[in-house]
Amino acid sequence: MQIYAKSLPYSNRMLRTRMTGGGRLLDVGGAENPKRANALADLFTEVILADLKPPRKPLDANVRFIECSIENFSPSVAGLFDHILLSNVLEHIPDPLEALRAVAGVLKPSGIIHILSPNCESLNRRIGVQMGILKNIREITPQEKTIGHLHMFTVADVKAMVANAGLKLGECVGVFLKPVPTPEMMQWPDARIQAFFEIAPQIQPELCHEVYFTASP
Repeated sequence: MQIYAKSLPYSNRMLRTRMTGGGRLLDVGGAENPKRANALADLFTEVILADLKPPRKPLDANVRFIECSIENFSPSVAGLFDHILLSNVLEHIPDPLEALRAVAGVLKPSGIIHILSPNCESLNRRIGVQMGILKNIREITPQEKTIGHLHMFTVADVKAMVANAGLKLGECVGVFLKPVPTPEMMQWPDARIQAFFEIAPQIQPELCHEVYFTASP
């Protein structure tokens, strides 16, 4: 979606301030937009991008691609990664809890999982329900089905998933406040769009369109 291209600088800024200490990063499902892995690569000795399809663009020198699903990761990589990134991926996986448990298995005891997730109780979806455009906040629209969404998560859903995976929740903060549908918002001047990214961390996460979570063992 167009709006996610604009969100990258803001979510990357969040990630860069929290991905400290170097080591290895596992980016799960990032092949669709490898700009994320490339933008973070300088923070790590190695970045592994794991996905079911090859990356759409060239990777930086210390970014390596592995074609696999996280559920099928080799036991030999258990406890290997200092940071794991799940950027808008859990909603695409048939069993997201199983995937999160698998991710936890390849994380170092001192590591951090970084989750970026769309939030189905966001302001724009609440307004959509009020207007009769959506039947309820959990409705998966035809456009969302086209891009592979299988689930719609609330902030509480992601927090419960973290707990059920045996992980401890760290941060939970908004990335982007979206008041209107994407096509309308894309007509706005960049300064106005930027303001809705800048204000999101100050807003209740349950109202934001995209939310950032951290989890640890």
